[in-house]
Amino acid sequence: MHSSTTLLLLATATVNAIGKRDDCKDVHIFLAKGNNEPYPGRQGKLAGAICSGLKSCDYEDIQFQNALEDPFCDSVTEGVKNGIKQITAYNKKCPDSKLVVSGYSQGGQVVGDILGGGGGVFFQNCVEPDLQGLNPKTLPGSKIVAAMVFGDTRHTKDQPFNVLSGAGKNGLFPRPAGMLQNLASYGDVFRNYCVETDPICAQGDEVETHLNYFDVFTDDVAEWVKERIGEDATTTTAATKTSTKAKSTAKSTAKETSTKDAETESTTEAASTTKDASKDSTTKDTATAAASTTADSSSTTDASSAEGRATAGEASSGAAAPSSTDNAATSKEWSLPDPPLTEKGEEQCAHLRENLISTFSDKADNIDDVAIVVSPMRRTMQTAMLSLGWLVERGVKIEGNADWQENSSKPCDTGSPISSVSPSFPKVNFSSVDPLWPDKTSPSAERYWYTKKSILARGQRALEDLKKRPEKLIFVVSHAGFLRLGVAGYWFFNSDYRVFDFDGQGIKQQEGTLAGGMGLSLTEPVELGLDLPEEDPGYDAEVKE
Repeated sequence: MHSSTTLLLLATATVNAIGKRDDCKDVHIFLAKGNNEPYPGRQGKLAGAICSGLKSCDYEDIQFQNALEDPFCDSVTEGVKNGIKQITAYNKKCPDSKLVVSGYSQGGQVVGDILGGGGGVFFQNCVEPDLQGLNPKTLPGSKIVAAMVFGDTRHTKDQPFNVLSGAGKNGLFPRPAGMLQNLASYGDVFRNYCVETDPICAQGDEVETHLNYFDVFTDDVAEWVKERIGEDATTTTAATKTSTKAKSTAKSTAKETSTKDAETESTTEAASTTKDASKDSTTKDTATAAASTTADSSSTTDASSAEGRATAGEASSGAAAPSSTDNAATSKEWSLPDPPLTEKGEEQCAHLRENLISTFSDKADNIDDVAIVVSPMRRTMQTAMLSLGWLVERGVKIEGNADWQENSSKPCDTGSPISSVSPSFPKVNFSSVDPLWPDKTSPSAERYWYTKKSILARGQRALEDLKKRPEKLIFVVSHAGFLRLGVAGYWFFNSDYRVFDFDGQGIKQQEGTLAGGMGLSLTEPVELGLDLPEEDPGYDAEVKE
């Protein structure tokens, strides 16, 4: 290996059939993302804080499309209907689990409608049909122990559940009395967080305060949720105690005042309201990348447009971190083997390709100095060919390597026999793929088991193999879960990437991709191996339901 090599780690784009959990947790969180955010958006930080320290906790994303071009009302309606279906399905499967529901901005409206009912006229005079919410006295509503919304488009002043300095302000679309009464019936279960300068929930004039709820208030909210989890939410009424709420409100208001002007992440800066402004990525003079998926929509305000710059992870299956799979939750089973990219995933690859060409084309003139290494799973090879095909056309070789496959042993995270995929990917060299592929569960395949020990060893082995290569610029197309927990220690959103300087001492991320080369990923580092199982939980058996 050269004394200095540039390593590009890319995570696959969106695929089908990933997200539904096959086990029950004591606490299960549902997240409704903000306008034009990728899953799970800014709330991923909150989910991690809530689950931190809990023995059995995870989250899933409420599924709805809300990209810039999607009509606002259609997105909200889809989110409400899917959210009720997902909550109902999880409660039916896991009747003893305590449920937490959270929504941000447009997702706040979704959660408010799930609880209190919806309907009305909104942006561009679009019409949301009348929708009935859940009943807090009957299942599954009675299993919701905490629900909260942030920067809600339908924030209404002077409600008993309002929190923070914007409690006395109206948002863009205040709710009518009937819906407010329904929300109030949840008592201490429900909170609506709004800062008085937020342009969405309080019609204020500081976009930053709409964007940084989870930078400022995550710890306080997580503390409150954990208190709620410890109580019997099935008997909560509007007359239940309010001392905890008052204490947290005072604490949060003081924190809000002192930190309102704190610096926010570069990925949360206000953006233009046009489609191009939300979709185009600033080119980075970097060379190591990791790709993962993004999709979202925004309202006509600067704050909503800026929401889409939130960074994202994936659906969580661990106590304090998202799962080791590389996609947001869907309503489908985990049982689809080696699924392909969705149409949305292919669109993401097209945007990724444009970014990579702009950033790396002039650095890849000498094809002998460039290599592409790919997980032999169908979705990663598709991502590689769609986003890096321009390099393959120049003559750059692309090689399959089993060490870069995804973590879990679920069918969706297990590859196909080489004989079945090689005809579809004639440009990929499979000659060096481990003969054990795609085995991840037998005694002889221990190196690929879904265990902390095996995944960490696999990450080290994968990097050691790269050290032996002569190329100066190496693109690796892998999976968000493995890249995060087994290799890099950073979040990777689908179809996003990170760039690292690579030498004999290890890898060091370039500052230009701390939020991902596409600007979609969380900046916070993650402990390698965090919450990975000591023993494979046996998903292969569990998904056969």
